[in-house]
Amino acid sequence: MDWIDTAEIMTLAGFILFFVSLWRRTRIGWNVTRAVNFQTAESAGELCGFIIGWLGVALLTGNQIVEAVQRGAPPKSLAVVACVSAIFMSGVSFGRLTMRQPRRLSDSAATPHGEVCES
Repeated sequence: MDWIDTAEIMTLAGFILFFVSLWRRTRIGWNVTRAVNFQTAESAGELCGFIIGWLGVALLTGNQIVEAVQRGAPPKSLAVVACVSAIFMSGVSFGRLTMRQPRRLSDSAATPHGEVCES
């Protein structure tokens, strides 16, 4: 098993994790009062699946660029754009995952016992 197979498995596993987490959230239902408290806006599983899936896409398109350069052909601009876009999407998702915990802590510190304040 070389690293391309690993990238394909990573892409599939990441997007499966994303869709399973999304399906669980929609099956439970969207509670507007809890959404204000940021707990159900997106789960960590959704964000992790999204990150893993897009990093797998970046590895796969990066492989196409490397193979083209090794053969002496210039890399296709669409492959470069796809690789950069996949890295950007995973970076944005990673930033959202990183900012999720401080926002949750600030939300729970603002109200006693994490209740939602009705304004």
